[in-house]
Amino acid sequence: MKPILLISMFLMLCACRHTAAVKNWQKGYIDRLGTYTNEKENLTLHTWEEDGLLRYQLSKAGKVLVSDDEHASIYSRWFAWLDNEDQLWIYSGDIGPWVWLKNKSGNYQKYQLTALPPGVYPPPVMMSNFPSRLQNKVK
Repeated sequence: MKPILLISMFLMLCACRHTAAVKNWQKGYIDRLGTYTNEKENLTLHTWEEDGLLRYQLSKAGKVLVSDDEHASIYSRWFAWLDNEDQLWIYSGDIGPWVWLKNKSGNYQKYQLTALPPGVYPPPVMMSNFPSRLQNKVK
């Protein structure tokens, strides 16, 4: 009976994910699940795990601006970067990098980083965190 109890406790501890709840988030780099709130600009980036997939949502004043539409595994390395123009850059080790760019009307469009519009470049922090094989493909 005791081994079953110990194994059960171990499995429950392994299943727990550490999440962040950051209230005075100044935008930038994240690599942990949680809720990141920039109160000054009324922006919230919420990341969570659902059925082994990374889920995320960027909202402003309660209005959803960007919501995931990929199937990125939570078990691969991932990170996100919200830049000063509120453009959301995402990297997942299993499906690669992409960005949600905000257009002049305030709507977002998703781009793979290998097909960015002219004059748009990934932030240096993104590039420095990419695997070396990818750094040569995205300039």
